[in-house]
Amino acid sequence: MSRAYTVALVGGGSIATSVLAQLARRIESLPALHLLQFEPATRLGVGQPYAPDLEAVLLNTPAAALSVLPQEPAHFTRWLQARADSDPAQARWLTGPVPRSVYGDYLADTYRQAVATLAARQIPLSLIGEAVVDLVPTDFGATVLHTARGLRFTADEVVLCSGNLASSQYRDLVGQRGYLPSPYPCREMVKALAEADHVGIAGTSLSALDAIVSLHDSGFRGQITAFSRRGHLPSVRSDVSSPVTLRWFTREGIDALRCDAHGHVALDDLVHLLRLDIEARTGEPFDLTQALAHGATPAEYLAGEIEIARRGERHWQSVLYQTNEVIDHAWHRLSLADRRRFVAHHRHLFLVRRIAVPLVNAEKVLSMLRSGQLAVRGDVVAVTARREGFDINFGARDDAHHSAHRLTPPPASTCHVDHLVNATGMCVDVTRSDDPLIRQLVARGLMTPCEFGGVRQQFEDLRLIGRHRDGEGAGDAHSQRAPLAAQRWEPVVSLLGSLSVGTCFWTNAMSVNARLADRVVDAVLARACGALAPTAGTSIAPILPVIDAARGVAATV
Repeated sequence: MSRAYTVALVGGGSIATSVLAQLARRIESLPALHLLQFEPATRLGVGQPYAPDLEAVLLNTPAAALSVLPQEPAHFTRWLQARADSDPAQARWLTGPVPRSVYGDYLADTYRQAVATLAARQIPLSLIGEAVVDLVPTDFGATVLHTARGLRFTADEVVLCSGNLASSQYRDLVGQRGYLPSPYPCREMVKALAEADHVGIAGTSLSALDAIVSLHDSGFRGQITAFSRRGHLPSVRSDVSSPVTLRWFTREGIDALRCDAHGHVALDDLVHLLRLDIEARTGEPFDLTQALAHGATPAEYLAGEIEIARRGERHWQSVLYQTNEVIDHAWHRLSLADRRRFVAHHRHLFLVRRIAVPLVNAEKVLSMLRSGQLAVRGDVVAVTARREGFDINFGARDDAHHSAHRLTPPPASTCHVDHLVNATGMCVDVTRSDDPLIRQLVARGLMTPCEFGGVRQQFEDLRLIGRHRDGEGAGDAHSQRAPLAAQRWEPVVSLLGSLSVGTCFWTNAMSVNARLADRVVDAVLARACGALAPTAGTSIAPILPVIDAARGVAATV
């Protein structure tokens, strides 16, 4: 008895596109597969972050690091070049920051090409235009997927291509007049705020700056107050970024470090490797305090960052971008104690520096700070909804975070705004998510929170670790492995995306997610080949890929 191995992809954004593109790249060696994809959006392969939007909403990553195929790092830049050849007006994206919507066009094209390649080799993709709200394991190792309309589909395994979960902050304000739960798409946000007198923006990182710059470009004339707990603006990315080949912060370099009896390396030793690679670029000792700008006010800080970025390449930034090649491996090799130390004392500052705003947008934000139209504060205490608008309460703070950045804490005060935009970014705490599927998986014990954010996973193939496993540490990836024999009849559910943060640390970059998707695809195909291989004296129980196909919801594309 023979059949196709059924793989369900839950999601239709950039990560799902990477998975399909990598399957298409292996087209000559694929086993008999049947692919199911669940995505309610009408535009496939793109996802909300790369939907059509204003040109001011820019990617903060160099184009050379945005391929969905890790084996073809120039895949995106070749696409950009072909687009510029047919439309010279597009050539400007070859040398400057790329709008998110342009990257969305690339994803949509790549998705269509991957599906066409798979179809040509008789690998069907059945598209179900619904959201999945539950996964139910069967007694024989398969998984039944339930959709929002109550339809059921069975698959041998599931790959959750999770998008960013909506922010869990300020839930009590949802439904209040004048409250926007997200700045995206910014083109709709600026319409909603066109007549506002004073807009509050919760957040001071990239999402907040996207909102601020979009208001700037739309001609908004009102006041803007952006706020967060610390008030730190991101660093500024230089327009110059040359290729980097890491010499020390590599898989081989990390594995050559002295380790303890459990195979863990020390955080300080990893930092030393990173410093060696930065110094190899500059030819002189690396002084972090000289590399970073400081200022008593947000305007002074941003002005200093812009001045440094205008001088040319910021080599430490180029090196940090390149560490995407091994960042998950480095995190995995750290001990539980060192990971906790990093999260407690260093992660916030690392993220502020690692996530950099393009120079052109930083200059717009600085102009608004200097004119007084924009204020940035980091001492928020509470936000309260009023009959008309919102009160933002600030309290004077004098803590290590302010002194580290030499920021002068403003006095306690209350600021009233008539509109409020939540730009605090994605949620990685699954216990606080309102997503129906996430809540159900946590309730079933198929998904368990990781103390570093996201969910617990096996590092090797990113399969979910459920709460039923025995004898595992709460956060130590080295203790989160169960014998393969014990996993035989468990549902095979893998996860890619922002919720892999606890296992892989840095899942905000396409280059990292594409490389992790490559790992998952390898594991999927190995399991498919094993399941479909004939075994003497046995037959493979058939899987019914689409239980409710007769109801006409599965379209093969």
